Amino acid sequence: MLPYVFLIIFLTLQNAVRCKLVYKTAYAFTVERVPANPDRYPITAIQVSDEDHVVGRDRAFPGPPIRARKGDLLEVTVHNAFDDETTSVHFHGLHMTDNPWMDGVAGLTQHPIPPMSSFTYRFNATQTGTFWYHSHSGHQYAGGLLGPLIVDYRIGEQDPVKISYPYTVDEVIILQDWFHENEHDLYINYRGPYNAFGRRKRHQGDSHPIYQPNYPWKPHSLLLNGRGNFDCSTMNESRTCFSHSFCQSSEQCIRERKPLLQECRSEPYPVEEFLCGGRFIRLRLINGAANVPFKLWIDKHELIIVARDGIETKPLTRKYVIIPVGQRLDVMVPCTGTQFPSVKFNIFVTVAIAYLPDNADNPRIDTFVTGLLTYPPGTGSVVEPDFLPVDDPTRSSGGEMFEYQLEPLTEETAPPADERIVLQYGEVSSVIPGEPLEEWTIDGITHIMPKLPLLQAMYFEEPLNQTVRDLGAGPMGNKRRTHIRHLQYNRTYDFVVIGASSQQHPWHLHGYTMSFVAAGTLNRSTDFELGAKDECGCDGVGTVKKAALDAMIDWREPAKILTKGDSFTVPRYGYAIFRVKMVNQGPWLFHCHVDWHLGMGMAMIFSVERDGRYPDIQAPPVDFPAYLPMSGFRPAGSSHTNSGTSIGGQAQVVAAWLAVLTFALVQIYRG
Repeated sequence: MLPYVFLIIFLTLQNAVRCKLVYKTAYAFTVERVPANPDRYPITAIQVSDEDHVVGRDRAFPGPPIRARKGDLLEVTVHNAFDDETTSVHFHGLHMTDNPWMDGVAGLTQHPIPPMSSFTYRFNATQTGTFWYHSHSGHQYAGGLLGPLIVDYRIGEQDPVKISYPYTVDEVIILQDWFHENEHDLYINYRGPYNAFGRRKRHQGDSHPIYQPNYPWKPHSLLLNGRGNFDCSTMNESRTCFSHSFCQSSEQCIRERKPLLQECRSEPYPVEEFLCGGRFIRLRLINGAANVPFKLWIDKHELIIVARDGIETKPLTRKYVIIPVGQRLDVMVPCTGTQFPSVKFNIFVTVAIAYLPDNADNPRIDTFVTGLLTYPPGTGSVVEPDFLPVDDPTRSSGGEMFEYQLEPLTEETAPPADERIVLQYGEVSSVIPGEPLEEWTIDGITHIMPKLPLLQAMYFEEPLNQTVRDLGAGPMGNKRRTHIRHLQYNRTYDFVVIGASSQQHPWHLHGYTMSFVAAGTLNRSTDFELGAKDECGCDGVGTVKKAALDAMIDWREPAKILTKGDSFTVPRYGYAIFRVKMVNQGPWLFHCHVDWHLGMGMAMIFSVERDGRYPDIQAPPVDFPAYLPMSGFRPAGSSHTNSGTSIGGQAQVVAAWLAVLTFALVQIYRG
């Protein structure tokens, strides 16, 4: 009986100590669909919860914050409580150096987690800064499967931001676009197929039918930390529509309808408040939207940008900031309102109009969300807002190029590259009944995820042709297949990303921080070859001309680094150039972070290899959801070791331990 008592005491003390910790290294999340009401309009959404963080239907997300210190070994157990969906979790911005097993991309680095099953992600926090986690399975993060991840410096290490700006309050703000339809339905409605509802728009004077993808351009509302305030009186109005001049098409919108679950609530939620105590408050801004960049400002306050994508930057003071999809900005707010303790100041967030196509002729901005910056004692009225037009130059200039102003804290130069790679993306449309209305391509390829996770296939030396998919040509000549670019380990590449698109696009590279050396816009008429006519009868955009490429920065020469990050924006009919030394082996996804575009093939895989394999990565964990037995496997010519058990073997081990535990409990009871 005595050992049993000691066990109880040990577990009790352990839990008592953990309850006092600010920084946790072990997390257990449950993801499930629940009735939710994030903006007063009832709908089902995805809730991420743990034992300390069950938010409820009025704030089903974002999920619990992960807070760690550099060097910590983190364990994040994800329990999939969905009825019929698989899932996975990606830790956006973390490199997972030599450990691609933990990158969380379903179909590429792992099999997804089945319903009613769990998987534990284990990885070292080797970076500092503001990051976030989100689903990388289907379109689940658009439905709420996301949360913040903050890594601070080790105790005793100097935080350059805190040295320059001694702040006492550190807050996270996650921003989202929100719709009153399920994310699956939004995607299917956008994808098509063509003529699914008998839509046949005709070009003026032409009987040829044209396509009309129904983009979820404009969200029904915006959310700040999982809450917004939708005006229920606008239901059944086309408040989310705007005129879109492409081919004389009708308005683009996701129309409103009465909620299915219950009535739309008329009383507003309390506005989120942030206390400005001391000299500064640090706001960690995360764009967790599926589609739109955000613009944020605080009335009568300046914003000092001090970090982007977890990397400290030279301080840049602005009256507003632009946060593209997937990016993170850390801003310091000087607490200059202390002379007005009886008032509160509006934090105003709206959509940056730069995300719209350049031919949208009525880009109304009437979707917004607010917070409040308060001062002790935190009582009093809200100060009158600054009534500047949304398109005032102090709040609207430089939207597409905003991030390229954010220089690293210390000036850096990118070394010459060993090779230049040009990647051009664009969309193709179809007028063939049953085909998708629109697909996206990089170099003419619409990416399809492999049959089996590429990471495991490469690790186990499976034939590549048995892993990748090749579905042949699409209706507009695009190739539908797994898009892999094989890159050589320890080699420096100069990537030129060309946007042959009327929309700006946010991009993200897994596993790396990119050094950006140039970005700008191109002339649609003179810098591109003439493409085939589109369905409107307009001249299409072909490949970028050699002369335009030759005029860009020389990849064989050193170049000043404009900014660094794991995410970036390519302007409309524009380009961005970044350099990366490939020192992290594995298959890393490079993709547009507009979730709908990713679903339609706007992605590719950077496979960083040494001698065609990944010989220097860590061995997979013993509980990894693999498609091959992993017990004692050691590929020929590899330095990998794995003394773990296979999935089936684990079940036997667990059963054995349960038997031992049952026997011990029986003996304790008898004794």
